[in-house]
Amino acid sequence: MEHAITCREVARTIQTSPAFEFHGCQISTSLHEFRDKLITADTSLRNMFDRCSIVCESFETEIETMMEFMKRKGDTQYFKKRVEKLLIKIKELRRLVEKSHRLILDAKGNNHNIEGNIEYGLSEAENFCYNNERYLADIDKAKEKLVIVEDSLDNLHDISHLLTKMKAILMRYEEKLLMITPEVNGDNTFEVTRDDLNSLNSAIEKLKTCHYKFAQRCEEI
Repeated sequence: MEHAITCREVARTIQTSPAFEFHGCQISTSLHEFRDKLITADTSLRNMFDRCSIVCESFETEIETMMEFMKRKGDTQYFKKRVEKLLIKIKELRRLVEKSHRLILDAKGNNHNIEGNIEYGLSEAENFCYNNERYLADIDKAKEKLVIVEDSLDNLHDISHLLTKMKAILMRYEEKLLMITPEVNGDNTFEVTRDDLNSLNSAIEKLKTCHYKFAQRCEEI
């Protein structure tokens, strides 16, 4: 959210400075649009982050419970219900990840236009200040803030990469659950194996690692 605030501040500086008289409005509009997209993406990411934390915790509990139940030779219907419950949760989380990813891609989609407008606008402002040095402070202030905006564009790329990785992990987890489900729906004498549960647990550990890295990058939006 810090970067969204910076976008607003630098947009105001550029829009009100005579140094950016000819191109300030264009740059300011681009920054305001980018800011709005950042805020929307940030809200979605935080919702997804909270949900992912809950899912990781609940999945660990579910798998641990199933392992304990396995020691007592639980019937197939028990595992069937547990697997179906996990499958519903993982699909819901995957949809949240996909939504956040779309918003991130939308936010970073116009980065070339933003960067182009900023570069051209700064160049024109510097030319304007060649004989109007009293406005150089406005340019320096804008440049200082724009560095943070450029950092946010780079950060969006990193977050997009992590979301792609997280989506892939969730899809693999979903596939593992689907591989178990047909067997559970079959012969009532069938039992989910410990290897099945260990495999699911391993996938959750990968998701937690990705989730942790994502949280670190998300704080920089």
